[in-house]
Amino acid sequence: MTEAGFQILTIEANGNYFEFLAQEINRINGVAALYSNGRLNLKETLASKLLLKALQRFSEEDKGSSELLNLGFHILAQKDKFGKLS
Repeated sequence: MTEAGFQILTIEANGNYFEFLAQEINRINGVAALYSNGRLNLKETLASKLLLKALQRFSEEDKGSSELLNLGFHILAQKDKFGKLS
């Protein structure tokens, strides 16, 4: 139990290292347009799609990379109406 009176029942990582990288690769054009007035050219777009395929394969075979990097955590906690659990 914590100071706030919550008991953590479960903590699960959301995503993994490979999914995090894929998310950021998918954001490149938007971020580049916003911060550098640029976009990926055709060759770069094809390269990013190839890399995304590899990341998908790695993610499907993942062995715990969420310990290194993930998208966040899902936490299930419980608190009774008086702030104390027995």
